[in-house]
Amino acid sequence: MDLRKVQKFGKSTLMISLPAEWVKSVNLKPGTSVYIDVDEDGGLKVYPPTYNPQGTKHEIQIKISENTDPDLLERVVRSFYVLGFDRIVIKNEGGIIPNEAMRKLREVSRSLIGLEMIANDLQNVEIRSYIDPTKHNFNVILGQLVNTLKLMVDYLSHGLKSGSRKFVEEILELEKEADRLYFLGLRQLILAQTNKSLAYIIGVPSVQIIGNRIIIKSLEEVADEISEAANMLLGLPPEGFNYLKDFYPTFLSVKEKMDTLLTRYSGSGAIGITGRQTSSWRS
Repeated sequence: MDLRKVQKFGKSTLMISLPAEWVKSVNLKPGTSVYIDVDEDGGLKVYPPTYNPQGTKHEIQIKISENTDPDLLERVVRSFYVLGFDRIVIKNEGGIIPNEAMRKLREVSRSLIGLEMIANDLQNVEIRSYIDPTKHNFNVILGQLVNTLKLMVDYLSHGLKSGSRKFVEEILELEKEADRLYFLGLRQLILAQTNKSLAYIIGVPSVQIIGNRIIIKSLEEVADEISEAANMLLGLPPEGFNYLKDFYPTFLSVKEKMDTLLTRYSGSGAIGITGRQTSSWRS
């Protein structure tokens, strides 16, 4: 470790010189801007202007057959999205991609933020991610997820108060949006684990990545539970649904506690992969 003396420049500016060997290796010139990152332990990191916070694009190929389980294929594509892959190619070398598999691929592409499915031919499908990870601050995603949960609770409250099924049905649509935000947030956190430059840009200190993964997963499970409650209510006969109005005053106290808890979650705060990687996964 190199020890350097801090010097004063002007009335209040403090300066240190940069190591000559590093300056030469990154081709730094007078007037060039550099990136500065304050670490959690009080350290200071200086990055050259050539660093790439987005990391290198990743692609993977999935080889399937006529016997590939469409549900498994959907889960695999979703997993690669979360892991940060930008291009996913699905190929059936033995023939045409089955209709059910194509349907699942369309569903998963529509259910995840930033994905687009491109059918190249009957045997090959390409799914691309157009997400710029530097544009999605994690705290913004977390706040959107919390607001979605609050809306779900509000619709549940109005549904119980009015006995209207329409309010409860809206919860199921909001649960889909909560899932989309959860998977995007999880993708950002996983990329931040291996790309500290990106972590700094999206507001995720390294020491808080694991904690934020717990937080966002907990919020996603809350959304699932609210959605499950909505499904149970929608399964009741009309007369049974109306009886639930009597429980509305009790639910209000629960709602108040949930609002307080969700507000705390939204204020908890923070909360890439280097080198080209081309892989293959076979079913």
